[in-house]
Amino acid sequence: MAQCFDVLAAHDYGYGLPPTDPHGEHAGLNLARLIDLHDILIAANASQPIWITELGYTIQPGLHPDVSPADQASYLLGAFERVRAEWPWVEMFTVWNLSYMGGDDEMQGFSIINPDLSPRRAFDVIQDMRRQLEEKP
Repeated sequence: MAQCFDVLAAHDYGYGLPPTDPHGEHAGLNLARLIDLHDILIAANASQPIWITELGYTIQPGLHPDVSPADQASYLLGAFERVRAEWPWVEMFTVWNLSYMGGDDEMQGFSIINPDLSPRRAFDVIQDMRRQLEEKP
């Protein structure tokens, strides 16, 4: 199996829970479920990295539990910090989405830009984090 792919892409949504929620809690529906994918790779003698191709928290009610705009910002930052600190096998991290203009629904709630194109708190937090990373030698 290890020779069949270069990277494992994963959608690692937090389901309204803090990024520090422990592995195995909440039936595995939290950020830490990514550990299960890594364990499967290890069991198969595969050492490919994992790319988080979608991660987010919605501020709109829907199928995913919603969070406040302040929690959306702090949870995204916390998720990034946890991934960097604990999971060196994650090579890429992508927040979904910048600006979903499909309507006033749960998907739009994942955006870090409001429908009027003003930034949400999450956008500002991510920009600040990016600046700090660029300033580090």
